[in-house]
Amino acid sequence: MANYYSAEGYDRISYGIGGLYLGESCPDTALTVEDPVDSELWKGAVCVETFYRAGGIQTESPTSCRIIARPEYVQVRVDCAECAPRVSRPSNENHGKLEWMARGDRVELALAGGTFGRRDYAVFTAASDGTSRGRTEKGMTYYGGDHAIIQDDYSEKNNAVVTELRNSEYKVEIAAEENAWHVLFTIPWGLFGGKPEKSFRIQVYRKKNQTSEVLAMTPLDLNENYDSRFDFDPETFIDCYLRGGPRIDYATSACIVLPDGIMHWQRPALLAWPTAADRKDILALQRSSQATTMETLPDRIVTVQHWQDTLVLEGMDFFPNSRCENSFDKVDPWVQRRLCNEALRSGDFERACTSLDTLIDYFKTVKEPTIVLMFGDHQPFIEDSFYEEIMGSSLSKMDDETQQKRYITRFILWANYDIPE
Repeated sequence: MANYYSAEGYDRISYGIGGLYLGESCPDTALTVEDPVDSELWKGAVCVETFYRAGGIQTESPTSCRIIARPEYVQVRVDCAECAPRVSRPSNENHGKLEWMARGDRVELALAGGTFGRRDYAVFTAASDGTSRGRTEKGMTYYGGDHAIIQDDYSEKNNAVVTELRNSEYKVEIAAEENAWHVLFTIPWGLFGGKPEKSFRIQVYRKKNQTSEVLAMTPLDLNENYDSRFDFDPETFIDCYLRGGPRIDYATSACIVLPDGIMHWQRPALLAWPTAADRKDILALQRSSQATTMETLPDRIVTVQHWQDTLVLEGMDFFPNSRCENSFDKVDPWVQRRLCNEALRSGDFERACTSLDTLIDYFKTVKEPTIVLMFGDHQPFIEDSFYEEIMGSSLSKMDDETQQKRYITRFILWANYDIPE
């Protein structure tokens, strides 16, 4: 197995965070949202300065996060920059009048540890309008279950037992300014399983509907942009260790080994066209009839991720619907990744290989009809006398068909299937 993990930073594509290290608990000095982030009070916090947009799309809204452990609680501060904090919209009182309204924005903090099971977590929400909420979800189930969702017509919902938390049990502070807003969560360990001996799990999401952004500390798949498909997916939570910090370990590949020794499949932050070597690996996998084994699993995860992103860049969106003409079963890449990761975490390599092979078989059958048409603008604006000279006639005497020749332009047409010449 190649070295797919590094604490040094990034390679040509960033794959997000592999692990967070907070070190030992800092002295019990509670911070407030008004405390400057560069003050000594924040010394010892781990700082995450890069958030990734779901689907491998370029991030528009700068976001950062600081996490610090205290003996009785954990504090998480999220700083949300605003490139365009207000938008011109019809007034609620008078639809014929436009007024500048603040854009809605919210942050969601997911935490799990201690006695919480793998599909148990607490979620704390803060919105830019000053509202907040806290709840626990235990025994969550995924939207659509373990299958592709067809036109949002599915019966499998999140059947977690939801318990609302009283505001007095935790603290959320929100501060706003013209081009940014800030939120500080102070969450007692007992609200998400009790203080762990070694580590807990965390994820921070920023959701901006106006810019269609779902941002997180690790790259998420495109489906997370849609509320009807969004899951607080525990397999995308980050393991946060109470030792050896503060520091961040970054992943440099789709297949990494987490700090606790578990292999994990992580998608890249940005879509990127494969290299020549990547394409060679994809072609070899397309032609292979061999099932995935424990030995080939790491390299195949990397190749399949390149393959998926290439299909997306070529126009595939993996949102099947009932009008699909293909007769084979529909498969969601993010579902198969999650099933593979769940199997890897439990040590079931045979099931992990089967989950990956299901996706490989699907990719081999995918033939999304695609046509690419490229052309420039029509001829540049030129005096009529020029056209009359080269066409040998006055424009006023030309019929419509001849006149249209002035606007002819060359084009390039490409398709991934046979089309008439």
